[in-house]
Amino acid sequence: MTNSCTNLHRIRICLFGYNILNSFNDLHYGTFGGLPTRILYVFVGVAPLVLFVTVFFMWWYRYRTKSPTGFIKRFVLK
Repeated sequence: MTNSCTNLHRIRICLFGYNILNSFNDLHYGTFGGLPTRILYVFVGVAPLVLFVTVFFMWWYRYRTKSPTGFIKRFVLK
């Protein structure tokens, strides 16, 4: 009798752990909230690219407007 209770307890723990790990799978693919969640995931996924491009252009214009020849000598002809 004691072994069956222990085994039942282990099964519940295993199922609980499996459900937690399985929920991470839904979070990873964005399938838990339907279409609105997938659209949100697209915007969140594209945000680093947009930030990189805008920061690159800000950096480019800052160094380009100071002196074009100095920019070429400092960064291109190293």
